[in-house]
Parts: sequence; structure tokens; C-alpha cells
Amino acid sequence: MFELKNEKSYYKFLFQSSILALFAFIIVQMFKPSSFIGTFLIYTALELILFSTKFTDSVIVNSNRATVIYYRFFYRREIVFSISDIQSKISKEASLRSPVYLVLNIFQDNKKIYSIDSRDGFDDDDLIKLDQVLNTKTSSCT
Repeated sequence: MFELKNEKSYYKFLFQSSILALFAFIIVQMFKPSSFIGTFLIYTALELILFSTKFTDSVIVNSNRATVIYYRFFYRREIVFSISDIQSKISKEASLRSPVYLVLNIFQDNKKIYSIDSRDGFDDDDLIKLDQVLNTKTSSCT
């Protein structure tokens, strides 16, 4: 059994992001108090986007299945994949948020069904180990 746990806490992540959004809302109101409704609508939209994002908590790989535990809208959810039906691929990406980071994509029938990003609390080495475990399990099942 292989288990990969996120270093970040979901509720701490939400709290920190909400505080930053609230801080930005207050700063905008200090400079332009007449735009309260528009700014509040933008703040509300940002909070909804924040709550709707998937936050991967952990990945557990057993002998014949992989389980991804994630949060969305404060609810803990699970996705279970059969090891023999999935493929994984790790790739390097770059963006303004982080210069170079790794993304582990999980495919089923050549369709991407889940993605794990190293910017969201997982080490690059952990994602590489997970990719190796998934590929080893997949090749031994076929």
C-alpha cells in the first residue's frame, strides 16, 4: 500500500485565501467606497470560485485500486479507480504562479480523469513516486 498525503490543510487553505480576498475587498473600498455593490459581487464570485476548486487531500494506492480523496464545497469526496484501467503521466508546467512545477495526470481510456498539481501541497518527489507506483501497478496487472 502506498499513501500520499497533502502537506496543506483544506480548511487552513480556505481560511488564508478568504482572508486575502477580504483584505483586497477592504482595500478597494478604502479607495473607492462608492463601488460597494460591484466590489462585493466580485468578492462573492471569487469566494465561490475558491470553494468550487478541488483540493486533493490524499491518494492511496492498494493492490488493485487507487483512491483519491479530495474536498470541494467543504465536502470530503472520494474517487476510486481500478489500477488496471488507468494510466498516469507526469509533466512539467510553467506559469506566473510558480516558475516550474509538476502535474500528475491520471487517464482512463485516453481521457484525463484527474490531475494532481505540485503547487497545491505535494512535493515533486512525491508525485514522481506516485507516478512510478501507478505505472508499476499498471504494468504488472496487464
